Amino acid sequence: MTGLEHGIADVFASLQNWLVSSGATRSMMQLAWAVLTFLWLTVYAVAIPRAGRLLRASRVARIIEGVAGLTLIGLGVRVATEER
Repeated sequence: MTGLEHGIADVFASLQNWLVSSGATRSMMQLAWAVLTFLWLTVYAVAIPRAGRLLRASRVARIIEGVAGLTLIGLGVRVATEER
């Protein structure tokens, strides 16, 4: 399972007791699963492009590149100074 499937599984699991106690049939639970999955994937389909645009924005991209650069420099210094 990917993280995406775990997310929808968690949502459905939290609703499962309510569905069972309300007398939902197996078909009704399957329909609920299908509807929740559709809604969950729709949210992802809308959110991912927006997140991509945000991460490609010049200021955010510069910050990410700066942090990555500092991390690589720090790792390089650590490797250069460690004893063999």
